[in-house]
Formats: sequence, C-alpha cells, structure tokens
Amino acid sequence: MDGKPPQRQNLHKDILQREIVAESRLFDTVAIYLAMKRDFVEMEKLGIRVTDDGRTVIDGKAKKINCAMKWKDLIAFESFLVERLTSPAIPAPTSNIAGQPAVAAPADVNGR
Repeated sequence: MDGKPPQRQNLHKDILQREIVAESRLFDTVAIYLAMKRDFVEMEKLGIRVTDDGRTVIDGKAKKINCAMKWKDLIAFESFLVERLTSPAIPAPTSNIAGQPAVAAPADVNGR
C-alpha cells in the first residue's frame, strides 16, 4: 500500500485482506448482521454442538438451530458492512416508542 487511505469503494477489499482473512476480529459482524437481517446468507436448521476441545460440529442428535451456512452474496454483505462502519453515527432518538419525549435516566435512590 502507498500510505494513502483507500477509496471508499475499495475499503471492503482492504478490510477483507487485512482483517477478515488474516484475523477473526470482524467475524462477529456477521452475527450482528444476522440479528438484523439475513438477505445475504443461506440459512439451514442444523443440530450443533461444541466438542470438548472447542470445535463446533454438526450433530443430528443436538437441538436444531438456525445456521448461516453459505453466502448468497458476500460482496453485498461486504458493501453493507463498509457502509455501516463508515456512516456517521445514528443520533439518539428524540422520543420513545410511544411517542413520548426521551428523558434522562432518573437518579438512583440515594439522589446521585
């Protein structure tokens, strides 16, 4: 790399090459993504267990859970991730679900 910051459209390639492939720091982003949506992955219901040595394996006798097993569109996920990571912070809501103004948390019972 020439020391210049990567262009936004190439940032996802940079993240993949330097972060996801080399280390696992961004793998948790997939789990967070799956809590929001599942458009970019193929899901399967599988029995899963963790072995004594820490490996996660498919086990037909284990309780079945939803598992992301294959990418439908990895490039789209990478673009989604880059957009989320490089977007300005989302401002705090000005009202709650019921439409009431948001208020600060009350002081504890000791008045602090």
